[in-house]
Amino acid sequence: MKMGSLARCLAVGVMMCACAESGLAQQAIFTPAPTMPSAERITTRTLFSFEKFGSDPTDARRDGHELRFDHEFVLGLTGDLSIGLNVPVRSRTVRASDGDDRSFGLGDAELTLKHRVWQDDFGPVDTARLSLFAGTTLPTGNNGFGKDTLDPFIGATFMLIHGRHGFNQSVSWTFTTGTADDRVFAGDGLSDVLKLDSAYLYRLSPDEYTAETTASTYAVLELNTIYETDGETQMFISPGILYEARRFALEAGVRIPVWQDLDHRPESRYGVTFGVRFLF
Repeated sequence: MKMGSLARCLAVGVMMCACAESGLAQQAIFTPAPTMPSAERITTRTLFSFEKFGSDPTDARRDGHELRFDHEFVLGLTGDLSIGLNVPVRSRTVRASDGDDRSFGLGDAELTLKHRVWQDDFGPVDTARLSLFAGTTLPTGNNGFGKDTLDPFIGATFMLIHGRHGFNQSVSWTFTTGTADDRVFAGDGLSDVLKLDSAYLYRLSPDEYTAETTASTYAVLELNTIYETDGETQMFISPGILYEARRFALEAGVRIPVWQDLDHRPESRYGVTFGVRFLF
């Protein structure tokens, strides 16, 4: 084998090991992925999100915005099993026909168990993976955020990486058991929630992995659909950018509504999200 080919193979091997160990590899912003940290390793993820809403079809005629800070911690129990906890902090401003309201507090936390049930590494950088996940919300919300109930959820997520192309597909179902004080977002009412998320990632750089490669940059395009069993439906196009190094990742994206059929809560105008992830 030529020295150049050997070095290239070693570089690819190092990058694949780092990605597999970190659980960060090509995870889109809004679409869950089957990645997870290896045993006894921890990944943290902090998301800063802003969402503008309005065009309320109800008599309240609400419009406003919400700032959300999500803090997620994922522990690898084994190479194929992880447990995660997401704790959101929320700040909301609402203008309505009966007056304005500003709230700040904790939202409901989420506890998630994820199990990778299948994996096929069919090339140096090519892989296909399937994970199942289940969990529940926890009644940690205050100041009008969250509920006083547990909302269990189940789902599955699939990933395919082939060369510079990555595909993620996720489906989940939330069994809603209680209502929030104010119905503004999906899941605030008593209807169950179905989420369908698809993501495509294209590696912008590097063109090929080398011994000097320490990070990768991806263009991201997602289609995110939310359906509630009372008929409320939203669909978003979500372009973004992802920068992944061996021990951290940076991400940014926007959510643009392309279809909304809502009778009980305001429509989304747009959303912006920035995030950072670390491996420990």
